[in-house]
Amino acid sequence: MMLAILVAAFLLGVQGGIAVLPMDGGGVARDGDGDEPASGQQPSTSEVSAEVSPPSVPTSGSPTAPEPEPEPAASSPAGVAVGLAGRADAASEAGDAPPEDPAEPIAAVPPDPAEQRRRADADRLWGCVQTMAAADLEAAFEAADAARRLDLLPEGRVRLGSAWAELCARVRERVGATLRAAAEGRMAEAARGIEALAAVGGAGRALAARVIREAAALQGVAWDPARTGAESGVDLPAPLVRGLPVAFDTGSGVRFEGVVRAERSETVSVEVAGAGGRRFPTAPRWIIEPQSTTVDLALDQCAAALRRGERSWAVAWWVRARALGADGARLVQLGRRLGE
Repeated sequence: MMLAILVAAFLLGVQGGIAVLPMDGGGVARDGDGDEPASGQQPSTSEVSAEVSPPSVPTSGSPTAPEPEPEPAASSPAGVAVGLAGRADAASEAGDAPPEDPAEPIAAVPPDPAEQRRRADADRLWGCVQTMAAADLEAAFEAADAARRLDLLPEGRVRLGSAWAELCARVRERVGATLRAAAEGRMAEAARGIEALAAVGGAGRALAARVIREAAALQGVAWDPARTGAESGVDLPAPLVRGLPVAFDTGSGVRFEGVVRAERSETVSVEVAGAGGRRFPTAPRWIIEPQSTTVDLALDQCAAALRRGERSWAVAWWVRARALGADGARLVQLGRRLGE
């Protein structure tokens, strides 16, 4: 009877998936209380199902773990950006940069004929400025005036500015040398130099007058070569004293030395003694050079020249009077007639 019960229980245990293991003391062993199965022994069906079963669903009261954010789809803008970044990183890691679009060729711009002519004119004119400044101021200033009216390019201003500076430097040198001759008493030489500077004409006359005026101002002389003609309101100087030792140069370069014989209407007769006897040449008052020139005589000669419109001689005599020490109202008054 007992044997039949044990067999029945064994069969029921096999069908229900319950392993009945022998225990010490004759009891029945429970799951998890026994030792690990021996090597080579297969686990039971209930143990396998327990290992692969999904986790249990938490109850409503238990905390829920944050779900991971879904990756952006390839069709969305974010997905496209992520895909491009991934490909760029992969390409950089591989040592290959992404290909660039080839640059479009720049079409060559044909030169403008008018621009080329303008540049050629500027080069030619400023070449004249450099080569003619030493000997022919009129041609140099005419070329400078024409070049100044051109719309010169910025890249040419340095070279053209150098030519202009060279021309101005040569003018300042000539003006300075001429005024020094007057201060030292070489009146005929000074008057010829001043007249040559004032005679610059043509299209560049106004430009030349400005440069000459600035050069004279550096020497302390207010002389404007653009002003011409006689000055009204200038007092008639006293006649030269008879017997005063004087000298003068003629237009042909002949120099006479003698004494004053007489003066009429600002024309002086000079008695000159020579191997052939006595001669009495005449000359305008303003070109007569007293051998012992005083401040008053120099100012008188300046006034006589201004009354007749002989501005070259007037400038020369004004500079001479200042060099002799003139510093008064009359010097200032005559100076204003010259350039102010």
